[in-house]
Amino acid sequence: MIEALRHIDTINPLRNKNDFLNIPIDLLGYAIRWKKVNQVKLFIVLKTLFNYRFICDRETINLICKVAGYKQIKTFESNFKWLVSHKWVTFCKKYCAIKGYNKLKINKCFMSRKGVQFTPAYDLEHFRAFIYGAVITYCMKRKWFLDRESGIEKRSPVKRSRRKPVSYNLPLSYLSAILNISKSSVSNYKRIAEEAGYINYKKDYEKLENISPRYFYNYKMYSDIENFNKLRVVNGVLCIQQPDKITTNMVVKTKRNMRKKT
Repeated sequence: MIEALRHIDTINPLRNKNDFLNIPIDLLGYAIRWKKVNQVKLFIVLKTLFNYRFICDRETINLICKVAGYKQIKTFESNFKWLVSHKWVTFCKKYCAIKGYNKLKINKCFMSRKGVQFTPAYDLEHFRAFIYGAVITYCMKRKWFLDRESGIEKRSPVKRSRRKPVSYNLPLSYLSAILNISKSSVSNYKRIAEEAGYINYKKDYEKLENISPRYFYNYKMYSDIENFNKLRVVNGVLCIQQPDKITTNMVVKTKRNMRKKT
């Protein structure tokens, strides 16, 4: 696939392997929520190769299949038919016209002008992991912002800085509610994104001072603490398990050409 990208300089605007696109986060959220990852991947492949229009001949289809990693043309045909039926791609004389991001009619999860940096030379090979990592990254940063504005982070160093962190606690339930998917699916998405190097996550615990682990079971049974089932003994210290701390390796930027939401 990478070799294919290197040999299409005459039509591909991304001629350097370090060049990137800024993909709208709402498009990626749509792909997850409505299970359209394969269709969105083909759309982004078309945007990567041709940007606005192309001639859909046999040579071009073979090129698209090679870049997208399709082993059979049938895969291209089924996904392309979906793009045409939803008018993401339209026919204009002898060309196929590719809709701009602004003109796509999709159910937006986030109503955001943010986009995620997409490097075709790497991300096309790990597209599903890229989408998962991008949505998790955006939700992590969004939650930080909302917590900061609501004062939840009042006593935290995060509150004193306007710079968004590269790591923050993100509950499974938060993503599950936004994307309308199960917590087990969110957990699986996290694993896939981590394996591809887009994010890292680790367990996070809040220590309970001056409480001996010897009274763990008594404390768990009789305390009035919320979520007592999250009590753990870690390295001989009684703790409350917090949501996993997510660390991202992805870049989120504002798309200047996206319409403001009213």
